[in-house]
Amino acid sequence: MGSVHPATHLESLVKSFSFVPPASVPAIIDCVLASSVVSVANLLSFLLQSFTDFGEAHQSNYILCHTSALCHIIKKDRAQSDVMNQFISTSFIPLLKVIDPSNSELLNETEELVYHLVFETGSWELIGKTLVPFCLSSVCFSIGTISKDDMDADKQSTESSSEPLGTLPGKTALQVLTSLLDFSLKSWRGIATSEQKILKFSSSLDVFIVNLTGKLSNLALWLLMLSAEDRLHAIHLILPIVLRSLNVFSAFKILEHEPQCSISRAHFLEKMWNCCSSLFQLGHLERRDAYRILSSYFSSFCESDGQEKFAEINIDEEFDFRGNEMLWKQVQIGLVDKDSSVRKMALYILKSLMNYNSSSFLSRNDQCFSNSLQPAADAKKVAIMSQDGNTSHDGPTKRKKWAEKEAKSMGIREVCHLDGICLNGVERWKVFVLLYETLEEYGTHLVEAAWTHQCDA
Repeated sequence: MGSVHPATHLESLVKSFSFVPPASVPAIIDCVLASSVVSVANLLSFLLQSFTDFGEAHQSNYILCHTSALCHIIKKDRAQSDVMNQFISTSFIPLLKVIDPSNSELLNETEELVYHLVFETGSWELIGKTLVPFCLSSVCFSIGTISKDDMDADKQSTESSSEPLGTLPGKTALQVLTSLLDFSLKSWRGIATSEQKILKFSSSLDVFIVNLTGKLSNLALWLLMLSAEDRLHAIHLILPIVLRSLNVFSAFKILEHEPQCSISRAHFLEKMWNCCSSLFQLGHLERRDAYRILSSYFSSFCESDGQEKFAEINIDEEFDFRGNEMLWKQVQIGLVDKDSSVRKMALYILKSLMNYNSSSFLSRNDQCFSNSLQPAADAKKVAIMSQDGNTSHDGPTKRKKWAEKEAKSMGIREVCHLDGICLNGVERWKVFVLLYETLEEYGTHLVEAAWTHQCDA
């Protein structure tokens, strides 16, 4: 059987990308190479120049097949460095631009194909110099700020308006950056044994993770102080992966800057808490976002609880804002907030504070637990009195008498007085959480009795 001239079927090959299953593309490419005189380099060049924005009905399948074909061929090409650079600028970025930002499934599948290629070719340094800066400039452009001077980790000015490649939608750019860090972390964990999980900056992957974490850390802190929409992007897209990375690499240096910049989990948490402190002083929406930030922090912390930290570099000690009086004050206020979502987040934060199993922390901050309890009781009583509308001090009301009787029947009165034992601050908070969750189902009228017999003991 004679070989087929390449010009006969290459265009048909590209058109078939709208219809064939993406999983079959590598085998199809191998058949084309085996049954024709076309070389790997020629086929690669043809595909790099053949990207077409097909109709919406076939766009998703075409994008996945086109990307799969290029990734498969690049693995066969020996001059991978030059080819990867061309692939990113002439194919991957244009593909990202035509993907609907709301089509997260297509975006995730396309990214997965490319990131596996980056991993197999070891092109982390190239991605760090091309795709990452492009996405960062796209985020800045979408916000209306072309210069990134406000971002400590990236002092290079950008001119997005004159960039030949244009820009990506801001949300797409953020998705690319966060998914890239997520994939690189998973790759790092996959190739490291339990004895080797130490950051020695010995590979381009280590350096890439460190630098991208630093950039996203500063980007998150920057966005948190902008508009409500920007804060939501920072809270939901950036913070979870940044905190996860910082939990693994608790302290490190950003290598690409001179002089070297130090960034650590402690440093980031301190700045994050400063953002929350500022937001707490503003309106209801800002305060709610501050609770979201803290909830995101404690969520990531609980996920990594008990996990070993693998950082070899230790720049400074852990920043722990859990002994901060303002945090406790805001938790107390949140527990009686009119917004049910804020109450739930405040309760979650309180539970997280108590579940942190560090004996040194508990002993060091037990006084803070105890001191924080009485203001919380006062705040709850004020809220209950305002709801009741009856502030008479002539004696117990019918409502209070009934509440006390109900509290006795539930055994509430006895919890803090078992054999004369005096509960410490942590234990009293645990009692409150139990009562708060239980009594909320019955109504706030019972919470007053709970405070009277439990927390004021």
